[in-house]
Amino acid sequence: MAETLGQSVPALPYLLWPDAAAEQGFAGSRIRLRPTGPSAKIPLSVMAVRVWPSVVVFEEGTQMALSQSLYRNSDQRVGIFVDVQNMFYSARTLHQSKVDYSKLLVEMVNGRKLVRAIAYVVQKPDVDQKAFLEAVRRAGYEVKVKELAVRDDGSTRGDWDVGMTIDCLTMSSKLDTVVLVTGDGDFAPLADALKRCGCRVEVVSFEQSTSNELIRSCHEFIPIRPDVLFKDEKFIREYQERQYAASEEHGPARNTALDVSPDQ
Repeated sequence: MAETLGQSVPALPYLLWPDAAAEQGFAGSRIRLRPTGPSAKIPLSVMAVRVWPSVVVFEEGTQMALSQSLYRNSDQRVGIFVDVQNMFYSARTLHQSKVDYSKLLVEMVNGRKLVRAIAYVVQKPDVDQKAFLEAVRRAGYEVKVKELAVRDDGSTRGDWDVGMTIDCLTMSSKLDTVVLVTGDGDFAPLADALKRCGCRVEVVSFEQSTSNELIRSCHEFIPIRPDVLFKDEKFIREYQERQYAASEEHGPARNTALDVSPDQ
């Protein structure tokens, strides 16, 4: 968390700047940490009265130095909340792949103390997901399943937005870091609420399909890397068929630079 009395930071890769802490209910000023590079050296001569994962509240009086562990350390209690539906469609559309949830869990925990890892699944009536659900459980997740609701007019409704939000806020007092595995911008207010609860918020998702609002709301956005994905032959065929259909619909590309009449 923090070193004691009068030390300067030997190689702290963060830039410090003050900001009002009124919204957090603290007196004094708040100082945030932002990555700047491995060579930054920043001495401090203030006293930290409360240390959060990414926010430190200071008062005048004594000297204290901060360590890099404010951002990540092995003592942090981590809760991971996975929007499986969002991950499935993003991986399929962008990469013709599926997510290896076992590898992803290792990446997200990153040596810290895992408190809970919950995967939220929407079950379609006509799709057998038993094998998938069992694989996710074996990977180390608690799985919550909700049936997809089909309305009289044929439209469907099924998501875990409310359930996932309630779980995150209920557990926030027992967590230092909350990892939201989703790109859905509807979770941006949840990220803001978790920060007000004192949690560090990380968002893990695909950069191309993640809401900018959600990225701005979290402390750190972590793009999903290709090495936690595996190609699916069915998805590849579907992608190729869509590409072929699109090319047939629009016809071969035409060189418009040659569409100039002699009179022009």
